Amino acid sequence: EYFFELDDKSILPGYPKLIEQVWGIQGPVSAAFTRINCQGKSYIFKGKQYWRFDGDVLDEDYPRDISVGFEGIPNDLDAAFAVPAPSHRGQEKAYFFKGIRGEIR
Repeated sequence: EYFFELDDKSILPGYPKLIEQVWGIQGPVSAAFTRINCQGKSYIFKGKQYWRFDGDVLDEDYPRDISVGFEGIPNDLDAAFAVPAPSHRGQEKAYFFKGIRGEIR
């Protein structure tokens, strides 16, 4: 239901914040990430849908079904993250996880 923003050392002042207050999606959510090499768009996943944001502004025609925008990725994800491309010629990669067992620390 809450999210945290970090710098390179710690949690920024004013956090945690409610997901619903910033992005209008009632938490908890399944996964979220920001694609650094794709105009900095942020993606939030919940159930079978995902939302795409530019900052805190929802892009037009969202939410969408995960199967439409991320073919082959299952619903009800457990986690996701994006890794920026190593250079301007490389490709960014996104990783999705489902079926995580136990507690992540």
